[in-house]
Amino acid sequence: MNMLHINRHGELAHRHVDGSNETKSDVWIAEHITKDIEERGPPNFLQFVADNASANILAGKLVRERYPHIIFGGCVAHGLDLLMEDIGKLPWVKEVVNDCKKFIKFIKNHHMTNAMFLDFFSNGATLLKPAATRFATNVIMLDRAWTLSSSLRRMVISDRWISWANDPQRPPQTRTDAREAKETILDERFWDKVHDIVMMMEKIFVLMRQVDSHKDFLDRVFWESWECQDILKNLHKSTELRSNIITPSSCDELFLLFRHRWNSWTNIIHTTAMLLNTAYLFDEERQEFSYHSFIMRDFQEYVTLFAKGVLQYSREELVQYLHNVDKELDAGRGAPKLRVIAMNILGLTYDVLQENGPEIALSNGDRVRVKTWDWTEPVSAKEVLEDTLQARTMRNAP
Repeated sequence: MNMLHINRHGELAHRHVDGSNETKSDVWIAEHITKDIEERGPPNFLQFVADNASANILAGKLVRERYPHIIFGGCVAHGLDLLMEDIGKLPWVKEVVNDCKKFIKFIKNHHMTNAMFLDFFSNGATLLKPAATRFATNVIMLDRAWTLSSSLRRMVISDRWISWANDPQRPPQTRTDAREAKETILDERFWDKVHDIVMMMEKIFVLMRQVDSHKDFLDRVFWESWECQDILKNLHKSTELRSNIITPSSCDELFLLFRHRWNSWTNIIHTTAMLLNTAYLFDEERQEFSYHSFIMRDFQEYVTLFAKGVLQYSREELVQYLHNVDKELDAGRGAPKLRVIAMNILGLTYDVLQENGPEIALSNGDRVRVKTWDWTEPVSAKEVLEDTLQARTMRNAP
């Protein structure tokens, strides 16, 4: 078990624990997490993040019983990957993926057909096989197949393909598989479904790549997840759909799967971080969203935990503190108490103060310069796929 400590300066591989002869129970995991927390001091910890295995979730509960202000956070990238696995099991998605896998496997597993495609039709690009354990690679496979669909069509109607596929010296099963591959590749309805599934998965895939990078994203997780959910729920209304595979009922299925996984990767830290990010507070659409009752409820819960666990306020001090925070939230920026909470959360990944930022006035009369946080533009699906393919090429290189 690897123990990483992460703050705005980066990651520290603090220590590793050999668990080869241990039962990795929730108690065992919590024991080692607690050891790290005590070494650094409980007030210095914001959350304990791990994948969504049941033992880790239960360990998170044990840790929080001892340190109520330390929230357990499920890995966002892992949660999104599990969501993609769920979607991949839907019959109407699985059918298209399996059909695509079948003809790609046929082409790549036969030397002549693979060479034929690479030498004469693909312009240097290659078809991709998915990994057995990750549905995300199925999305990459479908997108690449869609990109090369015209090349595939040209190949299966070419004289080279016809001569090879109909050669009587070929085994009967090979000729049957070649005929089925050709029928699928020439089926316009199949490609329309591929297009729609790739479009459906694009937002989830891009979001997973964003949270799985080293870019600051803590305060954007909730908003981006909410947008992703909204896109899936209303996808059947899109004018870009080419098939009837995505219907109101299939969107309901997607929405339910998303909500099932939702709580595995979002928590009150994400909603509070979003509320405290000035980029949301100054944006009209996001500002209105930020003041929804459930977001304010999460904010109040975290502020209470922060005041008790980090500031260690008494009950009387806590009541006054919550009152002051509410007043500051209504008043807007320049609020000293909110600033402390914001620095506690957003300081995990951001430099909060810098010399060349805009100047603001604090309630005590002081003026400070604050950083305008750099927002990474959303990564397009094309960029994500290119990055992934480049990484794959590098891994496979000698």
